[in-house]
Amino acid sequence: MKIQTFMTNLLILILGVFLGAFGYYLSERLGDIEEAPRTKIKFQLQWMDQAQFIGFYVAKHNNYYRDEGLDVELVPGGFNTDPILRVENGDAQLGSATGDQVIIRANRGAAIRGISTVYNTSLVCFMSHVTDNINSVQDFRGRTIGVYSGFDSENVLRSLLLLHNIKESDVKIVPAGALAAFERGDVTIWGSYIINEPISEKEKGNNVQCLNPEAFGVEFYSDTIIANKDFLEKNRPAVVAFIRATIRGWQYAIKNQPEAIQAMYQIDGITLNNSGDIQAFQTLMLKEAISHLGYPNQKWIFSMDRSRWIKMANHLLAISKITKPADEIIDSTIDFNIPTEALKGLSP
Repeated sequence: MKIQTFMTNLLILILGVFLGAFGYYLSERLGDIEEAPRTKIKFQLQWMDQAQFIGFYVAKHNNYYRDEGLDVELVPGGFNTDPILRVENGDAQLGSATGDQVIIRANRGAAIRGISTVYNTSLVCFMSHVTDNINSVQDFRGRTIGVYSGFDSENVLRSLLLLHNIKESDVKIVPAGALAAFERGDVTIWGSYIINEPISEKEKGNNVQCLNPEAFGVEFYSDTIIANKDFLEKNRPAVVAFIRATIRGWQYAIKNQPEAIQAMYQIDGITLNNSGDIQAFQTLMLKEAISHLGYPNQKWIFSMDRSRWIKMANHLLAISKITKPADEIIDSTIDFNIPTEALKGLSP
C-alpha cells in the first residue's frame, strides 16, 4: 500500500514537472510569435489631421495594421510638407497626394508608384455665393477666382477653362488665402474641397453652392496612396496588407461614424483640436467624405479606373503640366493590381 502511494505521488510529480516544462516551452514559443518583428511603415498624410483620413486613424486605433503584421506611424502634413518628396526620399515609405501631382511628379522622374485612390471622384469643387449665379463654367468669365497654387484645384480650374474655350485672361486667378476674402465678396469663386470649405461656410450661415468640375467634363482623382518604388518592389505583401487594413478602417468608419471620430482623437500625437465645435465639424466632414467613397459598391473601395487616370493625364498634357503621352505615364506610374489583391477576402 505504501509502495503504491509512493508510486502514485512519484507519477504525479513527474507529470507536474513535465507539464510545467511544456507550459514554459509553449509560453516561450508564443512569446516568440507575439514578438515577431513587424514591418515598419511611416505614412505621410497629404494634409493636416482631419476626418478626410478617418480610415487610416481607425485602422491604427483598432489594430488592423497590427493584425497584418505592420507597425504604422501616421504623420500629418500641411502647407510646408511635400508628401511626394518625403516618400520618394524614403523619409516615409507610403503616403498620400492628389492624383494630378502624382502624375506631374512621375513625369519628372520621381521614383513613386500610385497604388490606390481613397475616393472614386475628385473632391475639388468651385464654391460661390448663390446670389452670384455661378451655374456653369461660362459664368466664370469676368470673375475673380481664388485657388491655392500647386494644389489640384488650380490644375482642375485651368483644365476647365481650356476645355470650355475660356482664356485665362477672361478671368482673374488669385492666390487663395483666408476665406474672409470670399466672404467679403473680394473673391467670387473659391477653389474648394467639397468636404471642407462649403461645409464651413454653411455652418456660418452663408448661402453657398458648389460647381462640380465632373459635371463639366473634368474628371480627376484626389487622395491617392503612393509608395516608394523601391519599398514597393521589396515589400509588396506588406503594402497590400496596408491597403487591406486601411479599407477595413474605412468600412468600420462608414458603419460607426461617431466611434470613428472618437478613434481619431485617441491616436497618439493627433494634432486636431478636440473642442466641441471642431468635433461637430469633423462629423459633418466625415459624412460628406463617405459619400465620395463609392460605397456600398465594394469594387470601388480604393479601386482605380484606368480611363479616369488617362483622362486626367490628357488634361495635364493639354495645360502643359506633363510632356509624356498619357498612357505611357499612367501605365508606368499606377499599379492597378494592388487594390484588387487587397480586396480579396474582404466582405463589404
